[in-house]
Amino acid sequence: MPYPGEDLYLTIDARLQSYADTLFEGKRGALVALDIRNGEILTLLSNPAYDLNMFTSTIDVERWKELITDEDHPLYDRACQSLYPPGSTFKMVTAIAALNEGIVSSSWEVNCPGYFKIGRKTVRCWKTKGHGSLAMQNAIKHSCNVYFFTLGMKIGLDVWNKYSNLFMFGRKSSIELPNEKSGLVPSEAYYKKVYGENGITPGLIANLAIGQGELLVTPLQMAQFAMILANNGESNQPHLIYYLKDRVKNIKKTAEIRSHKVKGIKPSVFELVRNGMNEVVSGGTGATASIIGIDFAGKTGTAQNPHGDSHSWFICFAPYENPEIAMAVIVENGGSGSVVAAPIAGKFLRKYFYYQGKFDYEYELKILREIWARQQKLKEQAQLELQEQEVSGN
Repeated sequence: MPYPGEDLYLTIDARLQSYADTLFEGKRGALVALDIRNGEILTLLSNPAYDLNMFTSTIDVERWKELITDEDHPLYDRACQSLYPPGSTFKMVTAIAALNEGIVSSSWEVNCPGYFKIGRKTVRCWKTKGHGSLAMQNAIKHSCNVYFFTLGMKIGLDVWNKYSNLFMFGRKSSIELPNEKSGLVPSEAYYKKVYGENGITPGLIANLAIGQGELLVTPLQMAQFAMILANNGESNQPHLIYYLKDRVKNIKKTAEIRSHKVKGIKPSVFELVRNGMNEVVSGGTGATASIIGIDFAGKTGTAQNPHGDSHSWFICFAPYENPEIAMAVIVENGGSGSVVAAPIAGKFLRKYFYYQGKFDYEYELKILREIWARQQKLKEQAQLELQEQEVSGN
């Protein structure tokens, strides 16, 4: 006798998923949003996408050919299959490794003149005029490449590799989807195999320290990383299954929440890095993601790409206190993380908190108008003072 299969209910929030679609119109990339408290995946966006209704019955041969030959690869899940260098979003791993191992203190400073010399090679900071002298928290806030080049050289490849693995990079998250990629966390053995015994150079670790080089991650891994930072080392298994229901027996089977603890990291280390990420949003490179009335933490990234324009990254968790949501945004060939990915994250978080009843669009607009009016008044006063000085000077 036929027996119906179980109904599958997903953790995906259809409203947020639909809204994320609008944010990626005309863009290639991915957005992953997780509920920090239980690992539920609220949004898993890969774009360009395709119409799911095409697969509700036998798909037309011509349509299938169009899908598999499309240069944008809509069938490819960019959220958990595509591999990217994470750029500056990975600087927190380097910071945590150095602080936790006692290699540097939080007050250790580096002077950034806008460039860094490695042997005969000179590499540039994103701020060509330089950041001046910076300690750790400000280096995270302003995403100073020279600081993290220097820090990477101090910690070395083995320590960097150890902490990259601690934060679950280089392995699959075990999401309930096929073909998830594990990414790549290069090791000494890897480099010796690829480049030979003398192939490990100082430039390799300097590059890895800012999330470049052979390091590869998925957007899902970066969202998971943001969740770990939000929870001071605690991670809940990212999952899509909310529950399964047997309609005949009327039995509901909920998903088991599995947790993982990143052990051995001092609470003070997490606190400093979290504070730095908070300043990224409140006045640093991620200020374009900021939301009036909601304090949160994030990190921008602009990952160089040998095949075209840089990829635009932003990872974050919100609110800063008692966080609920962690997310990662990547826009392929989007350029600056602060210009492209961060504003997308800010818009998405507004919608999330609006649905939670914790954000008011009208209130934010009112405050922004008041700020603009004050700025205009100050500008007018400055112009009047300048005119008075010119008159008195005559």
